[in-house]
Amino acid sequence: GNGLLQSDAVIVCSNQMKDYARFSFDVSRKYFVIPNAVPEEFFKIAGKDLELRDTFPDKKLVLYSGRISKQKGIEEIMEAIKLTDEFCFLIMGRLPTPIEQEKDAHPYTKKFLELEKRFPDRVKLIGHKEGIERLPYYSIADIGIAPSLCEPFGIVALEFFASKVPLVTTGVDGMKDFVNEFNATLIEPTP
Repeated sequence: GNGLLQSDAVIVCSNQMKDYARFSFDVSRKYFVIPNAVPEEFFKIAGKDLELRDTFPDKKLVLYSGRISKQKGIEEIMEAIKLTDEFCFLIMGRLPTPIEQEKDAHPYTKKFLELEKRFPDRVKLIGHKEGIERLPYYSIADIGIAPSLCEPFGIVALEFFASKVPLVTTGVDGMKDFVNEFNATLIEPTP
């Protein structure tokens, strides 16, 4: 808050963040909205030869990319995995604790490891990927999911758009700037 109060202008990543800053800090500053950009050309990396695609030839691949946290709707994804058998869920994200520390693991890490063991033909933990090493996974995905409960911007949604993967999302907060019923399947966030 001190930086905001001392600044002449503020750069934020979405209109939602601009409104939040104005409301929360009650300051009159110039605000510039500069969305995080995803260069589309980076998503033209071929991933069709990823052996992972061959592991699940008869299933639609649903990709989750992002932090493994409650705010990202991860609990809803874990429930969806239990309720359907027609999709394979690829979970690409940073688990709260490394898999190697399983006995002392975070509850989400334990739950995903249990789901992967229970449904080996439908759940695959890819783990965290950085930069362009993530992109081949977007190219093999049939559906992207971003069921966030809150989202300051939603860079993952833009990554799915850039890779031309159909997106199922809540379209909350900052994503409202660019996600709508014409470019994504919108679902209601779980309260």
